[in-house]
Amino acid sequence: MEQVNLREAHYPGVHCNFAIEQRSAGVIVIKILGSDVGELGKAPMRTVAAWLEDCASVHLFIDARHVRGASIDVSCDWAQWLGRHRAKWRMITMLTGSRFIQ
Repeated sequence: MEQVNLREAHYPGVHCNFAIEQRSAGVIVIKILGSDVGELGKAPMRTVAAWLEDCASVHLFIDARHVRGASIDVSCDWAQWLGRHRAKWRMITMLTGSRFIQ
């Protein structure tokens, strides 16, 4: 069966790349590659937040298997952002390839 995404957004950077896909009304996948040092700012968060407005609840999948690292500030920003949108999360699943990414 072919996968059809409702929406896609790509954020290429020098140090990291984000690909965000809404696979169904209740599923969003974020794929991150490289080292997230904050060069993309809040753009990926703004995209997901806009998509959340159309959803009752979402299962968020974060594929961070190819992340080499993230700055403390970036990690803190994402943790706070996820907490602010807590009411929308049905579940969050994060795949990591390193014990330094959690």
